[in-house]
Amino acid sequence: MEEPVANMIPSASVSVKGSGMSYTFDASNSKDHNGSIAKYEWTFDDGTSAEGAIVSHTFTAEGSHAANLVVTDDDGDEGFANSSIITATAATPARLPAIYSGSSLSLTNSVTTVGGDVMVRGDVTCNSGASVGGDLVATGDVYLTNTCHVEGSIRSGGSVTMNSSVRVDGDIDAKNAVSLTRGVRIAGEVRAGSVGATDGTSLAALISSGAVGGVVTGATAAPLALQEQAVVPVDPSAYPSSVWKTWTNFVNEVARSGAAPSWSPGLTTAPGCVISPSPASVNTSSVLLSGSSVIDARQPTSGCATVSLQQLTLRLTGDVTILASSARLINGVRVESADGKPHQFTIAVPGASGVIAVPNGLTTDARISVTLRAPGEVSIEGHSDMRGAISGGAVKMTGSAAIRD
Repeated sequence: MEEPVANMIPSASVSVKGSGMSYTFDASNSKDHNGSIAKYEWTFDDGTSAEGAIVSHTFTAEGSHAANLVVTDDDGDEGFANSSIITATAATPARLPAIYSGSSLSLTNSVTTVGGDVMVRGDVTCNSGASVGGDLVATGDVYLTNTCHVEGSIRSGGSVTMNSSVRVDGDIDAKNAVSLTRGVRIAGEVRAGSVGATDGTSLAALISSGAVGGVVTGATAAPLALQEQAVVPVDPSAYPSSVWKTWTNFVNEVARSGAAPSWSPGLTTAPGCVISPSPASVNTSSVLLSGSSVIDARQPTSGCATVSLQQLTLRLTGDVTILASSARLINGVRVESADGKPHQFTIAVPGASGVIAVPNGLTTDARISVTLRAPGEVSIEGHSDMRGAISGGAVKMTGSAAIRD
């Protein structure tokens, strides 16, 4: 009688491909020398598991990770392998300009961007004490006067005109002419279709006077093609860590926390389109927003063509996004971190129209980054001091406004 042949233990093999936080784990090179592999079982060090010869996994925490593989053959024997150690790193979000305007822009008075770029589809005027803390990029003409200060470089798809006491700390690239006077100061190079002085001063005299610190060339800058700003996502899958709330849910929650009187519309299913400290709204000026959330205030769900936040201090413990058909921040709104951690506050208008208006200023603490995005106009009036970015089909800024990187 022949003795049965002993089963051979299967051989497990793991290869890994991927980057950032998402990886593919491949066990298809595992072998059973006297049979076949019947099952592939994966265990990840974040406590999750999967089955299959090839699986994909996205880690939720940055750092070093590994996967354990168990293969089982058709005789029930198991083979084991560990993946190599991988280092998961979250992708760095693309840096948004401090201001993006889809049409011509005027920066005046004390409007400043601190460390941020300004990008404009159209012409730009910068005058009075306005300043740009990064690069200034425009598809059209750029006109700078008085004490306008650009800390970075200027790129123009048209012409650049400078006079008075204008300062540019970087280079200037213009498709057409660069015109300047003795009083301006350009630290870097000037590359343009032509370079000259509006007061008849020779180019040599401009250079010797210190108006231009770098080389002047006649090279024409390449045409500009500004990237369109991304469409505002409205799918919950785009906000995987956020709880979705309707505008009514949001107002009701805040009204309850503010101990609004029982007769207050803020406690009803029709709370109105304005959230304010009034007893007829939420009965408090301090609004605590716990955790990450998306507040859907668009007209189809809220009944509000425009939602308004009036004279409130919003205190965040997570990232908060308000999706609205249009929005207004009235009588000085402030956004703070309630837990001392960095958080993102976004007001975004999906679709092809809609505006965001800040008629009386917006301020934030150093832990909060704000994004205001609308296909129509984004307007900021009065004193504002905020970290973050503004993006609109048109941007209008007046008064004392600082946008910090």
